[in-house]
Amino acid sequence: MEQNDVVIRFIGKDGIDFKNLEDNLPFSFAKYEKGSLIRRRHIVENDVAVLRVQFKKDNVEDKIRNLLNLLNPHKEYLKELSKKCNIILRIYLESNMAQMYLYLPSELMVEMSKLSLGLEISVFSEGLVNSIEK
Repeated sequence: MEQNDVVIRFIGKDGIDFKNLEDNLPFSFAKYEKGSLIRRRHIVENDVAVLRVQFKKDNVEDKIRNLLNLLNPHKEYLKELSKKCNIILRIYLESNMAQMYLYLPSELMVEMSKLSLGLEISVFSEGLVNSIEK
């Protein structure tokens, strides 16, 4: 994933009907079936479909808002699908600084809830610990 990326992951413990997913959501997905191998060392424990949409804006909040706007017309399908699998909005944050933050306005969290989305934040920071004066 790229720095400050936003993706949607569909995780189905009892499997995912990938064709049904693609028929109902007009997006292209990366698909991983249970038992398949990723990056030569990770075995997928559940069926997973990953939706990654490219946005030109760098602001994470704007990326989330745009993604929610794309998903909103499919709210009823997502609500039904959430009974069969976990739907997770995953935010990847990367920084060379030792400290970072992410602010999500309450209206975004409400919209995520309406779309039956969980939230996962993955943070990577190398930090500048050595550059701090003693």
